[in-house]
Amino acid sequence: ELRSSEKRSLVLWLFMESTKINQASIRPIRFHHTESDIEQNIKDAFAILPEAKGIATRYGEQAVEHYNLLRATLLPLQEHSVYFLDLTRSNSSLSKKVCEELELLCDNPEAYNADNSLPEDYIRKKIAEAAKNGTAIMILPLNNKIQKELENIQERLQKQGTEITTLESLVELRQ
Repeated sequence: ELRSSEKRSLVLWLFMESTKINQASIRPIRFHHTESDIEQNIKDAFAILPEAKGIATRYGEQAVEHYNLLRATLLPLQEHSVYFLDLTRSNSSLSKKVCEELELLCDNPEAYNADNSLPEDYIRKKIAEAAKNGTAIMILPLNNKIQKELENIQERLQKQGTEITTLESLVELRQ
Protein backbone atom coordinates (compact mmCIF):
# COMPACT_ATOMS: atom_id res chain seq x y z
CA GLU A 1 0.00 0.00 0.00
CA LEU A 2 2.81 2.44 0.85
CA ARG A 3 4.68 1.71 -2.36
CA SER A 4 1.65 2.72 -4.44
CA SER A 5 1.07 6.08 -2.72
CA GLU A 6 2.03 9.14 -4.80
CA LYS A 7 3.08 11.29 -1.85
CA ARG A 8 5.12 8.73 0.03
CA SER A 9 8.88 8.94 0.32
CA LEU A 10 10.57 5.68 1.13
CA VAL A 11 13.76 6.23 3.09
CA LEU A 12 16.34 3.69 4.24
CA TRP A 13 17.02 3.91 7.97
CA LEU A 14 20.66 3.22 8.82
CA PHE A 15 21.84 2.28 12.25
CA MET A 16 25.15 4.02 12.79
CA GLU A 17 27.60 4.35 15.67
CA SER A 18 25.61 5.48 18.69
CA THR A 19 25.33 5.21 22.44
CA LYS A 20 21.62 4.47 21.92
CA ILE A 21 21.97 1.19 20.05
CA ASN A 22 23.54 -2.00 21.24
CA GLN A 23 25.33 -4.93 19.68
CA ALA A 24 21.99 -6.56 18.88
CA SER A 25 21.13 -3.90 16.30
CA ILE A 26 21.20 -5.34 12.82
CA ARG A 27 24.39 -4.43 10.98
CA PRO A 28 25.08 -0.94 12.30
CA ILE A 29 27.81 1.11 10.66
CA ARG A 30 30.59 1.28 13.25
CA PHE A 31 33.91 3.10 13.68
CA HIS A 32 35.92 -0.07 13.03
CA HIS A 33 34.32 -0.75 9.64
CA THR A 34 36.31 -0.20 6.48
CA GLU A 35 35.03 1.94 3.63
CA SER A 36 34.38 -1.29 1.76
CA ASP A 37 32.30 -2.68 4.65
CA ILE A 38 30.24 0.51 4.79
CA GLU A 39 29.73 0.58 1.02
CA GLN A 40 28.54 -3.04 1.11
CA ASN A 41 26.12 -2.20 3.94
CA ILE A 42 24.63 0.61 1.83
CA LYS A 43 24.43 -1.63 -1.28
CA ASP A 44 22.62 -4.29 0.75
CA ALA A 45 20.13 -1.70 2.01
CA PHE A 46 19.37 -0.53 -1.54
CA ALA A 47 18.98 -4.15 -2.66
CA ILE A 48 16.11 -4.47 -0.16
CA LEU A 49 14.46 -1.17 -1.08
CA PRO A 50 15.82 -0.03 -4.47
CA GLU A 51 13.19 2.71 -4.87
CA ALA A 52 14.37 4.54 -1.74
CA LYS A 53 14.77 8.28 -2.32
CA GLY A 54 16.95 8.88 0.72
CA ILE A 55 18.80 7.57 3.71
CA ALA A 56 18.24 8.64 7.29
CA THR A 57 19.81 7.97 10.64
CA ARG A 58 18.32 8.69 14.02
CA TYR A 59 20.56 6.60 16.23
CA GLY A 60 23.88 7.70 14.86
CA GLU A 61 24.85 10.69 16.94
CA GLN A 62 28.44 9.49 17.32
CA ALA A 63 28.72 8.69 13.61
CA VAL A 64 27.58 12.13 12.43
CA GLU A 65 30.19 13.73 14.70
CA HIS A 66 33.02 11.63 13.22
CA TYR A 67 34.22 13.08 9.91
CA ASN A 68 35.84 9.98 8.39
CA LEU A 69 33.00 7.62 9.29
CA LEU A 70 30.36 10.04 8.04
CA ARG A 71 32.22 10.69 4.79
CA ALA A 72 32.66 6.95 4.16
CA THR A 73 28.93 6.48 4.78
CA LEU A 74 27.76 9.32 2.55
CA LEU A 75 30.18 8.75 -0.34
CA PRO A 76 28.21 5.77 -1.79
CA LEU A 77 25.08 7.93 -1.86
CA GLN A 78 26.46 9.89 -4.81
CA GLU A 79 25.91 6.99 -7.20
CA HIS A 80 22.31 6.55 -6.02
CA SER A 81 21.38 10.25 -6.29
CA VAL A 82 19.58 10.23 -2.95
CA TYR A 83 19.45 12.63 -0.02
CA PHE A 84 20.60 12.14 3.58
CA LEU A 85 18.52 13.04 6.62
CA ASP A 86 20.38 13.53 9.88
CA LEU A 87 17.69 13.00 12.51
CA THR A 88 20.08 12.70 15.45
CA ARG A 89 19.60 16.29 16.68
CA SER A 90 23.34 16.38 17.47
CA ASN A 91 24.71 19.90 17.91
CA SER A 92 28.15 18.67 16.81
CA SER A 93 26.97 16.98 13.62
CA LEU A 94 29.24 17.31 10.60
CA SER A 95 26.50 16.29 8.17
CA LYS A 96 26.12 19.71 6.60
CA LYS A 97 29.87 20.05 6.02
CA VAL A 98 30.33 16.57 4.54
CA CYS A 99 27.22 16.89 2.39
CA GLU A 100 28.48 20.19 0.95
CA GLU A 101 31.86 18.61 0.17
CA LEU A 102 30.21 15.66 -1.59
CA GLU A 103 27.52 17.86 -3.19
CA LEU A 104 24.71 15.81 -1.67
CA LEU A 105 21.25 17.01 -0.69
CA CYS A 106 20.97 16.79 3.09
CA ASP A 107 18.67 18.05 5.81
CA ASN A 108 18.24 17.71 9.53
CA PRO A 109 14.49 17.92 10.15
CA GLU A 110 12.92 17.16 13.50
CA ALA A 111 11.45 13.65 13.52
CA TYR A 112 8.79 12.43 15.91
CA ASN A 113 10.31 11.26 19.19
CA ALA A 114 8.14 9.01 21.35
CA ASP A 115 10.40 9.77 24.35
CA ASN A 116 9.24 13.38 24.61
CA SER A 117 6.04 13.79 22.60
CA LEU A 118 2.69 12.27 21.73
CA PRO A 119 1.94 11.70 18.04
CA GLU A 120 -1.03 14.07 18.08
CA ASP A 121 1.10 16.85 19.63
CA TYR A 122 3.87 16.39 17.06
CA ILE A 123 1.35 16.37 14.18
CA ARG A 124 -0.38 19.50 15.52
CA LYS A 125 3.02 21.23 15.87
CA LYS A 126 4.01 20.38 12.29
CA ILE A 127 0.67 21.53 10.87
CA ALA A 128 1.13 24.87 12.68
CA GLU A 129 4.73 25.08 11.42
CA ALA A 130 3.55 24.60 7.83
CA ALA A 131 0.97 27.37 8.23
CA LYS A 132 3.51 29.74 9.77
CA ASN A 133 6.66 29.01 7.72
CA GLY A 134 5.24 27.74 4.46
CA THR A 135 6.91 24.32 4.81
CA ALA A 136 7.23 21.56 7.37
CA ILE A 137 8.63 18.06 7.24
CA MET A 138 6.72 15.47 9.23
CA ILE A 139 8.60 12.24 9.96
CA LEU A 140 6.66 9.57 11.80
CA PRO A 141 6.94 5.83 12.31
CA LEU A 142 4.25 3.83 10.61
CA ASN A 143 1.95 2.03 13.04
CA ASN A 144 -1.77 1.78 13.69
CA LYS A 145 -1.87 4.64 16.20
CA ILE A 146 -0.05 7.04 13.87
CA GLN A 147 -2.16 5.95 10.92
CA LYS A 148 -5.31 6.72 12.91
CA GLU A 149 -3.95 10.17 13.81
CA LEU A 150 -3.31 10.90 10.13
CA GLU A 151 -6.72 9.76 8.85
CA ASN A 152 -8.14 13.28 8.46
CA ILE A 153 -4.90 15.18 7.93
CA GLN A 154 -5.67 15.91 4.27
CA GLU A 155 -8.86 17.77 5.26
CA ARG A 156 -7.12 19.63 8.08
CA LEU A 157 -4.34 20.78 5.78
CA GLN A 158 -6.68 21.82 2.97
CA LYS A 159 -8.61 24.04 5.40
CA GLN A 160 -5.46 26.04 6.10
CA GLY A 161 -4.33 26.04 2.47
CA THR A 162 -1.43 23.62 2.95
CA GLU A 163 -0.55 21.06 0.30
CA ILE A 164 1.06 17.68 0.94
CA THR A 165 4.10 17.08 -1.23
CA THR A 166 7.01 14.67 -1.32
CA LEU A 167 9.88 14.72 1.12
CA GLU A 168 12.44 14.99 -1.66
CA SER A 169 10.85 18.16 -2.99
CA LEU A 170 11.03 19.74 0.47
CA VAL A 171 14.64 18.69 0.96
CA GLU A 172 15.50 20.29 -2.38
CA LEU A 173 13.52 23.42 -1.50
CA ARG A 174 15.31 23.84 1.85
CA GLN A 175 18.81 23.71 0.30
